[in-house]
Amino acid sequence: MTFTSSDPAVALINGNQVTILAAGTTVITASQAGNANYNAANPVQRELVVSKRAQEITFASLEPKTTEDDPFTLSATASSGLAVNYVSSNPSVASISGNTVTIVGDGTTTITASQDGNDEYVAATPVSRELQVTLVTDVEAPVGAELRLYPNPVEGELICACKESESLRIFTALGTPVKHTQRRIADGLSIDMSMLAPGVYVIRIVVDGKHRSYRVVKQ
Repeated sequence: MTFTSSDPAVALINGNQVTILAAGTTVITASQAGNANYNAANPVQRELVVSKRAQEITFASLEPKTTEDDPFTLSATASSGLAVNYVSSNPSVASISGNTVTIVGDGTTTITASQDGNDEYVAATPVSRELQVTLVTDVEAPVGAELRLYPNPVEGELICACKESESLRIFTALGTPVKHTQRRIADGLSIDMSMLAPGVYVIRIVVDGKHRSYRVVKQ
């Protein structure tokens, strides 16, 4: 008997031994050419289906973070050894580039690890992990020459003299977001504090991709 494979890229035949090379479908043909006493036999074909291999993702739970934490690396792995992809459900809390997470703000986001598979492996079932980010209110960055907040204490208008910030948010001392109005001025931003109740507030500013927190007293 002789055997041939219609697609040697899927299954290669040597004698009567089949070696699987890739997922796909091939037709194995068995034939007998006959001899001086026998005519050739009618070839018989059988379809061989080679399925892709399964793979699983291992993704450990994520430790809680604060708004002052540095970017960190995700380390999920796929049993196939293929690279894992990540996505954040809430980029305003945490953004992802490659496998690096950058904390953007406080709140909760779901980070999902996935692997789409390839010619050999089927796509893995995605695995999701929740990431909680807490606003830091007890750490105050020093106000340098590149950023000034005045007057402090403040009654009405608070001036943030700084580079053009990416965002500015106000929180109570307990971390509750506060609605406010602000406008762009020549030196930076003017924040209307007049409608806020007297007390201590945290001004959360992002400048040049860096998060900074400042305490301001509203009289």
